[in-house]
Amino acid sequence: ARGDADALTVRVGCGPGATRVTRVQPDGTRVRATAAHLPVAVDLRTGGGLAVVGPRERALGVLTTVVAQVTALHAPGEVELLLLTDATRLHDWEWARWLPHLDPGAVHVRPTDATGHEGDEHLNAWLTTLTARRRAVSGDRAGHPGPVSASGWLVVVVDRPLDARIAATLRVARDAGVLTVAAVDSVEDVPVPVDAVLRLSGETGDVAVLSREGVADRADVRVDRFPRATAAEFARDLAGLAPVRSGNALPRRVRLLDLPSAGLTLDASGRIDGHWDTARDRLVATLGRTAQGPLQVDLCREGPHALVAGTTGSGKSELLQTLIAGLAMQHPPDRCSFLLVDYKGGAAFAEAATLPHTVGLVTDLDGQTTARALRSLGAELTRREQILIAHDAPDIAALPDDVALARLVIVVDEFATLAEELPTFVPGLISIAQRGRSLGVHLVLATQRPSGVVSPEIRANCTLRICLRTTDEADSRDVLGTTDAAHLPVDLPGRGYLRSGSGAPLPLQVARVAGAADTRRGTGPEAHLRVWPVGVPRSVESTPDVTDLTRLCRAVSAHAATLGRPTPHRPWRPPLPDSIPAAGLEEHHGAPRGAQENRTRLAVGLIDRPDIQSRGLLELDIEEGGTWLAVGGARSGRTTLLRTVLGEAVHRFGPDELHVHVIESGGGSLAADAAALPHAGTTVRGEDALRTVRLIDRLSREVAARRAGAAPGRYPLLLLLVDGMEALTALLDEADPTRGSAGLLRLLRDGAAVGLTCVVTADRAVPGGRLAAAARQRLVLPLPDRADYAVAGIAARAVPELRTPGRALIGEDALECQLALPRALDAVETSRHRFPPPVRIVELPAEPVFVLPSPASSTGQSVDGGVLALAVGPGGDEGDPLVVDLLRTGGLLVSGSPGSGRSTALDAFARHLTAVGAAVLRVGLPSGGSSGSDAPSAWIDPGDEAAVRAWIQQLAGRPGVVVADDVGAPAESAALGALPALGARAGVALIAAAGAGQLSGHYQGPVAALRRSRSGLLLCPGPGDADLLGIRLPRTPLPVRPGSGWLVTGAVLERVQVARRVPAGTPATPAGQSSSSAGPISCVAYQASS
Repeated sequence: ARGDADALTVRVGCGPGATRVTRVQPDGTRVRATAAHLPVAVDLRTGGGLAVVGPRERALGVLTTVVAQVTALHAPGEVELLLLTDATRLHDWEWARWLPHLDPGAVHVRPTDATGHEGDEHLNAWLTTLTARRRAVSGDRAGHPGPVSASGWLVVVVDRPLDARIAATLRVARDAGVLTVAAVDSVEDVPVPVDAVLRLSGETGDVAVLSREGVADRADVRVDRFPRATAAEFARDLAGLAPVRSGNALPRRVRLLDLPSAGLTLDASGRIDGHWDTARDRLVATLGRTAQGPLQVDLCREGPHALVAGTTGSGKSELLQTLIAGLAMQHPPDRCSFLLVDYKGGAAFAEAATLPHTVGLVTDLDGQTTARALRSLGAELTRREQILIAHDAPDIAALPDDVALARLVIVVDEFATLAEELPTFVPGLISIAQRGRSLGVHLVLATQRPSGVVSPEIRANCTLRICLRTTDEADSRDVLGTTDAAHLPVDLPGRGYLRSGSGAPLPLQVARVAGAADTRRGTGPEAHLRVWPVGVPRSVESTPDVTDLTRLCRAVSAHAATLGRPTPHRPWRPPLPDSIPAAGLEEHHGAPRGAQENRTRLAVGLIDRPDIQSRGLLELDIEEGGTWLAVGGARSGRTTLLRTVLGEAVHRFGPDELHVHVIESGGGSLAADAAALPHAGTTVRGEDALRTVRLIDRLSREVAARRAGAAPGRYPLLLLLVDGMEALTALLDEADPTRGSAGLLRLLRDGAAVGLTCVVTADRAVPGGRLAAAARQRLVLPLPDRADYAVAGIAARAVPELRTPGRALIGEDALECQLALPRALDAVETSRHRFPPPVRIVELPAEPVFVLPSPASSTGQSVDGGVLALAVGPGGDEGDPLVVDLLRTGGLLVSGSPGSGRSTALDAFARHLTAVGAAVLRVGLPSGGSSGSDAPSAWIDPGDEAAVRAWIQQLAGRPGVVVADDVGAPAESAALGALPALGARAGVALIAAAGAGQLSGHYQGPVAALRRSRSGLLLCPGPGDADLLGIRLPRTPLPVRPGSGWLVTGAVLERVQVARRVPAGTPATPAGQSSSSAGPISCVAYQASS
């Protein structure tokens, strides 16, 4: 036994030696009698242990005998074993699994694939902590060898090489009652210096030499060996023994459901019994056992807030689960609710989240979700204050029983990590806890590493503290004020200390609720399962599929539903969904409204409002006007927002109430889809600079006219959608550096007062500019770089880690909003034209075709009133046919470089004029395809003046047109000099074509006259070509293709695309379509309208 003089003295064999028998010789002398087989014993206490040196198989038999003697002679409470071996040697110690002295957690097996001393770091840390704990319990100081009476002995059985650090730890642990017995191959391999070494010799290893410090070696020792089968039988005989413990000793394990409860109880069959405590002035939970019996904590009296600490494997997460389960068994959901915060991902609280008491589980926190949580909790405090004020109650305990207000227990796991990575969260929680003391808000903070993060504020507010095992004394001191928790055993998860207020720390064993469910029936003997081989002890967090907590949560939920207990109020709404359809958004998430109420307010998204624990609609009031700016990267939902606005607007308003214009950059189809709507005015792709500039100019004139006119109610609403503001401003500034983007900003600013609403999308380059300042609402969608949010006015802490498409941040508070997905663009009734049609800047067809009028249809049309109309082609903003009265202007100059379509245009004009009955004279050399039966015209040489005079005499009052191509210098064009004064009086007109430089050389004659009248067609003009007519062309480029140009008549400048002519009889199609996709267009209507 522990107090005996021969404690831990073991026999290692027998050998010759002197006995205690004294024999008297014949001469009277006295001598000690000797014997050949005397027991040879070793005192493990004084020598620090024993090393058996020799072949492993032989040495292992001796070591087995030593271990068997130690366990046979000493109770489990006096001696504990620690086995250190390799995975390949573990089978040799299989017999030891039955020994009650060897706990499964005290077997350390190094894996076969471990290199060097891999895996020994944890063992060394455990041994260091264990040694310090044993010294603290015994009160002995280092350097005082001998047994440690308070803790018994720990015998370390070594059957593998040890890391030098472990050997050093065992060497200094001798004074703490830690002894080592080892089997090694040589004396040099002895891991820990011991005073007794048994060296086996001989082929069989049955004889050994025992060497002891300060004593002569003893040879010829015949060693004892315990056969492995005998050792197994012996260990089985000891398996039923248990250490004798005092009545006030703490148990190693406690099951929560086995402890008495004043609330609900759950039996093995899953049946709930008992009643909930509905009192408001207490919040009690059974937590575990102390030496005096079951332990209950009351957060109202001992709190209101608690601090929990414990390193990995200490049972900290299990403690939190037990606390939650204990409260749920004691109080109904309408008296106690839980808000669970787990930075590790929520695994510890996954089952507890299913309780009817749980109002929220917060995991994977970032800066944005942290701010949302704190705002929601602040709103919850405000709500609770209002309830107390309404009932004139000083605190929650004084509320009437019928008031639905449950206490809120906020449980935070890993708050030290939160404090490091999210510095504002924990101080925010402490502030809420301070304010919520009388409002029924309780805070439970748990951490693995309390050192350095337990601030004075936390220490002052958390008067209830529970500390499980810690890795160093500083952590224990921060929580308890003592170092006791640093010396708790590693193999006792759930063992810890509780300190309430200024009281002394109280040892306790936390009850477990995450263990396997008890499915026993009856009262038979209890069986303990031992698994072999034993590896690294299973973590306390690993749980079976069906645990006590699982059964408890199911039973409590069913019990609450059966009783009809009200569910507690949730402090915040669930996170916004990742997608929301626009159709039905108002019905499902907005307040009901009448048919005409707020008709102009379009719901385009859902806003999270944690400040008021609610959600709200993101609405665009298109009657109020103004600009919305959506900033975001690629695939962030920018274009989707425009589609949603478009869909909601055309769904709410008819074509006579709303005009829509779209400018789109990139390769999307927004403009094409909008163009099919009757609401659509101009829908233009961003690369079409001319139409874009014209649209901005026309809208600016429309806004100016409205501002100068009557009330805005007379006009339809205007909606301008711009996708890609950067490309648009660059295009405008290039087209007109003085007025480009500045004119657009002026349009957006001035248009709000007269019904213009603009929704603009942009990327990270725009938010800090003038457009951002002019925007009435700014939405920040996911950006490619987190640094870009600062440019957009969003603080870094408000940016969520997960940035899903369509998730926008709004305003200075960075409220989250999920933009709605657009509804289908259904067919809409056409406009009744109560208002003028929308501004349309159409895209001119690349190859328009006009049908030549028949002689019958053109009779008299070209001559009556002195009019000779020439339809050039579709042009202008609306794409209508542009017509020139040749007799009024005297003709038309056509300038263009080779390939501009100049000669093709002249052929088309000649055929058209011939078809309407005019006499046509061609000057120049005929080209292939320039004449035909449907276009009879005479050709003369450029220098043949006589032919011109003869042709004029033959007109006899009939209008005539001279068509001259490649007009050279005046000396080379003598025929043109024979023409009389051009115009209606003479009935003669001139169409002269050449390069701009050639035509500019004419200062006299008919060409100069046309220059002075500014009548011309500039095809694919280059720099300086407009000087021919003394005008300035816009900087916006025209499409580079034959027949594209500017038509100048007087001071009017319009874009045009020259149309080819085809014979009559081809079916007509609507104007504005190209020949590649539709048939030719009739010219008759153009002449009649002119």
